[in-house]
Amino acid sequence: PPTLFYCGHMLRADPEPAEIRELETRISKEIDKIGAGFACGALAAGSDIMIAEVLLKRRAELHVVLPMREEDFIEKSLMLFGDTWLKRFHACRVRASLFRMATFEKYLGEENVFAFCAEFAMGLAIRQAEMLRTRAEHLALWDGVDSQAPGGTAVDVRRWKSSGRRQTVVDFPKSLRKKQTVVDKAKDDISRTLKAMIFADIRGFSKLEETQVRAFVSEVMRPIAERIKSLAGQPVQTATWGDGIHLVFDHVEDAAEASLQAIAACERIDFAAHGLPEHPPFASARILGR
Repeated sequence: PPTLFYCGHMLRADPEPAEIRELETRISKEIDKIGAGFACGALAAGSDIMIAEVLLKRRAELHVVLPMREEDFIEKSLMLFGDTWLKRFHACRVRASLFRMATFEKYLGEENVFAFCAEFAMGLAIRQAEMLRTRAEHLALWDGVDSQAPGGTAVDVRRWKSSGRRQTVVDFPKSLRKKQTVVDKAKDDISRTLKAMIFADIRGFSKLEETQVRAFVSEVMRPIAERIKSLAGQPVQTATWGDGIHLVFDHVEDAAEASLQAIAACERIDFAAHGLPEHPPFASARILGR
């Protein structure tokens, strides 16, 4: 069966029972059409929990991803909506096959964490589908209103659509949506943003002799630097010390391309000819995250 990434709006605090039943019926019909066996998403009051409950009734494997520490998420996305939603959250949580957090730091009021969580859950759904040789799909409860905010349902819909994968949007009544509050920030307030970061060090550098360092800089570090400088997507921050390479990019695709180019540069080097160790230099290279 396909894997599913799901998302949707939070509900206002006092929806009419009839409105909820109608929305749940539409959710059930779409999930039956998709036939998802696995699903990834959060558990905020409203759409998330409603979708998760239907999936669990269909015996789908639920993978829950929260954007922040659980206690902060409960305060931000559940407590304001009453004890009923909190109970439904815990009921889904205990039945989830996997439960994880995209970040572990305290919530600082920045919406970027929700965007990061959504992209993380999307990636999990796609990876699960690739592992099982099936397809990944998206189910969204969206009111059709676009948004330029860092995160949210509209952003998730655009992001998934750009992947070219199948997407199902259930119309979310605007009358049910929780009213958004705008928080004015000071002009000098600097918000965190999503970035892709690479850290790599060269295996065996600490064992080099002093006479080998000059060759290492000119024959290893320089070719890597030239490859990075030739990329269309340039890093917004670069730092090196010794054999350490630290690069920060706006997009994870650019970070991945930089990693491939760095490896390609090393594959062309004749280490023995320059009196350097011949083992693969980037055994510990990794993209740390976004």
